[in-house]
Amino acid sequence: MDRRAAWQRVDRTLEEMRRNGAAGTAEEHFQTVGLLGREVIISVAQAVFDSQRHKRNDGKDISATDASGMLEAFFESELAGASNEEARRFAKSALVLANALQHRRTATSKDAQLCEVAVESVVRAVETIVGRRRNEPEWDGVEVEGRYFAWSGPNLHGLQDRTGVVISEQAIHVIRVTSRMNVTVGNRNRLAHHFSEGKLQVFETDRRTWRREVIAADGNAVLLIQRPQ
Repeated sequence: MDRRAAWQRVDRTLEEMRRNGAAGTAEEHFQTVGLLGREVIISVAQAVFDSQRHKRNDGKDISATDASGMLEAFFESELAGASNEEARRFAKSALVLANALQHRRTATSKDAQLCEVAVESVVRAVETIVGRRRNEPEWDGVEVEGRYFAWSGPNLHGLQDRTGVVISEQAIHVIRVTSRMNVTVGNRNRLAHHFSEGKLQVFETDRRTWRREVIAADGNAVLLIQRPQ
């Protein structure tokens, strides 16, 4: 994954994590916050880690799947020196807390909220170090016969929900060809699992006030999209 795509995924998953935390009413919902938080940590590590520049203190190689190790090495390198000791300690402590809360099997609303705070603290610390400016995200979507279908965009998940809509196979084909992404359908009840795989849900929207799910003909599945690996 290139760095720009990684940062875009950080922004999207953070938004989804907040939405799940705000709407959560059961243990499974709060565990989903942890799952999404883990995906944020992975994506932000992919966005900034440089194997040539960021090394472990013990000199050992860092696995490509060790997001925490990547970020610890990033903090050690970018916040090196005695003058950065407090900042380095804060960043690493936020990472430790985020990782601990992500793996709790008996998650509560408080756990979910703390996880959000810890994960966002890690992201903000990294953004500050690399000088990233948080511009309003652009819309990711395609227009089909005058209708706009999006999977990411400013406040997409804050728009008013309307009744889902079934679209034709031809329209789905146009979305697939135009976006150059993988388009599938998935069970609505397994959205957290789909998100963890890097898939995003597709909505029809006016990009101002409303959105509505794009659903399969039987009503049990929703349209999903994923960037090719």
